[in-house]
Amino acid sequence: MSRAPTNRTLLNNLLQETGDSGKLSWEDEEFPPKHSPEWISKVLINGVEYGVGKGVNKNQARENAAGRAVEAIRKDRAEKAARG
Repeated sequence: MSRAPTNRTLLNNLLQETGDSGKLSWEDEEFPPKHSPEWISKVLINGVEYGVGKGVNKNQARENAAGRAVEAIRKDRAEKAARG
């Protein structure tokens, strides 16, 4: 039985469809305290912020940010398709 793809995998797949995968970057920031940090990650595509996520570690924050970016990209594509 296979698992559902992660948000980061979905994001990379969406960006590969348009040739934008090389334009993906991340901004990660850790907030104290060290024994129980909170991470905030931002997804940037060509320098434009597409998603922000929080988590107890960097991987979780990136996964959450990627999910928001996937939603934003899909919404943007649907709006463009509706306009023709």
